[in-house]
Amino acid sequence: HHVALGPLRVSDSMLWFAALFLTGSCAYVFRAHIRYDFISCLMALVLLADFLTIPMLFRASMLLGGAYIVFGVATAPVFHRFAPTGADLSYGVYLYGFPVQKLVSWYVPDITPWGLFAVALPASLALAALSWHLIESPALRFKPRKWQRSKPQLA
Repeated sequence: HHVALGPLRVSDSMLWFAALFLTGSCAYVFRAHIRYDFISCLMALVLLADFLTIPMLFRASMLLGGAYIVFGVATAPVFHRFAPTGADLSYGVYLYGFPVQKLVSWYVPDITPWGLFAVALPASLALAALSWHLIESPALRFKPRKWQRSKPQLA
């Protein structure tokens, strides 16, 4: 499916990924005004599960309910206890998640989405932890302690 926007043809997938990106961007911009709590996440999960059975509401429910649940879980203090002290695995998961998923999909073409998740998440977390300890954390030692913005030179 394509949508014509003047001379530009935009696929349905491109619009979907743009919507996902903008949802995350809005969540970041309005982060001070969005509250995540267990009851709200549970309600979002119930509504999401119900709306997923209605094809016309699938994408809207994923954008709103799915995003709320993902960000709610990601910001839950209980999960921060499991992360190694000082380690930030988020960039590594972002960096390695897609290649791991593609490799698993390549070698196991009939894998279900949940099966892919079950295999790719631990592998991505392991690679992210290795990346943090072997590359990112040592590289941060080279970062200046106090970064100062240089003033522009006037001619």
